[in-house]
Amino acid sequence: MSYNITDNVEHNETHCQGQAFMVFIGLSDFFSVIVGQPLIAKLLWTAIHSKRVDVLNINLAFYHNFQYLLTVIHSFMVISKARQHIQIMMFLFVYVLIGGPMMLFFICLERYIAVVHPTFYPLLRTYRCREACALSVWLLSLPTAVVKATSLDVNPQHVQRSSKEDSADNMSYNITDNVEHNETHCQGQAFMVFIGLNDFFSVIVGQPLIAKLLWTAIHSKRVDVLNINLAFYHNFQYLLTVIHSFMVISKARQHIQMMMFLYVYVLIGGPMMLFFICLERYIAVVYPTVYPLLRTYRCREACALSVWLVSLPTAVVKATSLDVNRLMKITVMTQCRCAFCL
Repeated sequence: MSYNITDNVEHNETHCQGQAFMVFIGLSDFFSVIVGQPLIAKLLWTAIHSKRVDVLNINLAFYHNFQYLLTVIHSFMVISKARQHIQIMMFLFVYVLIGGPMMLFFICLERYIAVVHPTFYPLLRTYRCREACALSVWLLSLPTAVVKATSLDVNPQHVQRSSKEDSADNMSYNITDNVEHNETHCQGQAFMVFIGLNDFFSVIVGQPLIAKLLWTAIHSKRVDVLNINLAFYHNFQYLLTVIHSFMVISKARQHIQMMMFLYVYVLIGGPMMLFFICLERYIAVVYPTVYPLLRTYRCREACALSVWLVSLPTAVVKATSLDVNRLMKITVMTQCRCAFCL
């Protein structure tokens, strides 16, 4: 009787916390779409009404529109309690981590060539460099995200516990419980290795691009506030990614909080910085008389500061609101073997 009462209380507590976490994930998706989609819509409108076809900005807009479409789909899957929402969440995590820095680098490199090497700028159109860069973003990020998401096991087989009424039932329960625990432990270790490799891959792909962007901004003839802020923003992201890798290796439970921090941090800050950078380009080309006012009224500094003030506190609140001890329990793992990714 005491066993049944304890098991029922633990099951009810886990169920309530699971429902609360699903609501939290749904609100996170909603907040990401509300913040990012208007910015990307404005970016697409700006690119369409430009005097020339801006391939990189149009590609950027479609890339993030696809991201927010998946975010909306993920929200409906969370509401319907479909287990596949974990795969969508992992897809978005990898999709944003890889594609975002690449597009930022190509856009800022185009700006650098236009300002510092104007004689080479027409060659970008001659050799279709913009189209090649836009295509490379999709070819690298999309297949990688699909592979990472489809490699997750979201359909665990539930094992019924015996009643423990006699010695034979006790023996069968112990054997079943040990097999289930060993299988869960092995899958948990495999998933930890998978998360560590994902961090390593993200840093290897993104950090050289961001380092090149920082080098370009530093060696520019003028202080490029938005690009420097972008470089520091993503350098901080990759620093946390490296720390998360060590936390995964050391099997620290707080790696789940760090993963959620990175997820929200990238989803909010990335589109905001992209919008500000592309809006600056649009003003410089279409409204050259207004462009000097950006420096007069410190608009770049205000935009850079707003990115940090919106994304950083939100990511901290989302990460610290997680109950790590409950997420790491075996009872949750037996209900969903991918609980680590939450």
